[in-house]
Amino acid sequence: MLAVSIHEHAGLGNQIWRAVCCRVFADKLGYEYAISYPGWRGPFLDFDFGKKIDLNVEQESDFYSCKKLPEGIDSYYEEKSEWIQEVAGEVGAADENFFSIKDNTYINGNFQRMSYIEDYRDKICDWLSYDNKYKITEYSSDDICVIQLRGGDYKTGYMILPQQYYYMAMEHMKSNNPNIKFVIVTDDPEFASKMIPGVPIVGSAISKEKDQYQGNISWYTYTGGPVSDDYSILNTAKYAIISSSTFAFWPTWTNKQLKNVIAPKYWFDWVRSGGKFRPFDGIVNDDSWLWLDREGDLYNSSSCLHENNYYLSIKK
Repeated sequence: MLAVSIHEHAGLGNQIWRAVCCRVFADKLGYEYAISYPGWRGPFLDFDFGKKIDLNVEQESDFYSCKKLPEGIDSYYEEKSEWIQEVAGEVGAADENFFSIKDNTYINGNFQRMSYIEDYRDKICDWLSYDNKYKITEYSSDDICVIQLRGGDYKTGYMILPQQYYYMAMEHMKSNNPNIKFVIVTDDPEFASKMIPGVPIVGSAISKEKDQYQGNISWYTYTGGPVSDDYSILNTAKYAIISSSTFAFWPTWTNKQLKNVIAPKYWFDWVRSGGKFRPFDGIVNDDSWLWLDREGDLYNSSSCLHENNYYLSIKK
């Protein structure tokens, strides 16, 4: 059995990474799995958390060890990350130990690596299914592009994307379809209205219903409606422009009718990267994903993979 815990102060996207990766590793190795999920922010998803287990985590963080291993769990393993001084950070290469880890282990880390999950895409789409009562399809037209704009806790860090990112991405979308219209889903409607004035905000931000499962993410208090609205809108859109948000990643990556998405090149490091993605293993290898750089140019995934591998090879 592999076990992991969901941290209640993490956002839904980060929670899904932990739950999905535990289940993927266990499935590949033929083990059972157990996911403790206090503070789970995605009750609309039909996710199976496996066996019941009592996990006692020292702090609600991806990187703190277990205070006490639960019954039936013999060992603890924390994901390894490689530090490269020249790029001032962890590049996030896959930890190959997860593919041979021994049974009855509690695993820890943020797990945000494409090579962990990319060959399980179809299964994960099923794992993250949800009832039709949560489905919103009115924005899944060939003439609508959904913009996911992350504000909130991102506004105090380098992961925030400037206005120019969205306007450059919108111009690319319009060059493919001059009739395309835009709508915004966001956790921060006031900020979104300032960033892209005149574009309608839809989804959770305008809902009168409140989402009792969200609360605080970092210092930011979420005040919107059901996040299932935004999740479904992104999960059924034909065209999307997204930020470097793990929340946006999951419904977009599991969207089976997606024709094109524009995402920030270098992901978390769009505003400061000199050539590497953060995480390094964060490039979706899919022709429908295009990556926008600071100069306004688009790149396909193959060219990003080649550039990223070359950059890291000369920095080591």
